[in-house]
Amino acid sequence: MLALLLITLAGCGSGQFLLPPRSGGNAPARQYQQAVEQHYRVGQRNVEAAVTAEELAIAHDPRWAPAYSRLAELFLSLGQPTAALATARKATMVAPRTALYQTNLGKLATSLGRAKLAAQAFSQAIRLNPASWASMDGLAGLALSQGQDRVAVRWLERALAAGGPEALTWQEWGQMAEAEGNWSSAGRYYRQAQAAAPAWWRPHYDLAKLAMHRGQLGRARRELRIALGSNPGSSQAWLLLQSLPAGLAHWRAQQSGQYPVDGSKTP
Repeated sequence: MLALLLITLAGCGSGQFLLPPRSGGNAPARQYQQAVEQHYRVGQRNVEAAVTAEELAIAHDPRWAPAYSRLAELFLSLGQPTAALATARKATMVAPRTALYQTNLGKLATSLGRAKLAAQAFSQAIRLNPASWASMDGLAGLALSQGQDRVAVRWLERALAAGGPEALTWQEWGQMAEAEGNWSSAGRYYRQAQAAAPAWWRPHYDLAKLAMHRGQLGRARRELRIALGSNPGSSQAWLLLQSLPAGLAHWRAQQSGQYPVDGSKTP
């Protein structure tokens, strides 16, 4: 198995470009692109080496659940979701009475759009550990994505009672308040999420949206740069940062009544 893994990793894109090397752009732009590709290849080689080491750890102790759980994350970072899910499931089989591995499986399934599997894993985690607030947060997030706000509120309340203030819980409260147009409450929740997890990019992104709503372009830009410092791969933050001037103009047009909420121009 390990030999097959090493053969697979040897051809796992380490020499590939994210973008074609002759895809246009001027000379300085191409130089920056080359630097990006070099950083990408170094990072990918590091992940591949970690996968190999984790496989060796499992070969020495096939019943060690933490190794499977971590290996699942590594497979996901290499763009191998099928292997990631299979390995996360293996962790739950090796340690079937440990809530953490069910929670990790639920988070992974959620990120891959496997809502049914995620709900099953989160529910099993809560059965194993009734204080598993992270799984309650996960079920709240699934309910929000399905428009089930009341169900989400119940899970968020349980999560706060079980684990105290936690970043994801506050961020989801903020999402609900924002969806209701209650920007004041949304901002308060997002700041609580930021305080609970200062290194997490998402509260900064959400606070940037709040700043745009208030016409605070400079503050929105600062929050987005902090978000990208924590998570340079966030397409949401990049897109919002690039659209700031036009986005701010759109917010102001909406507030002045020139455009209705759906963005179409009034006659």
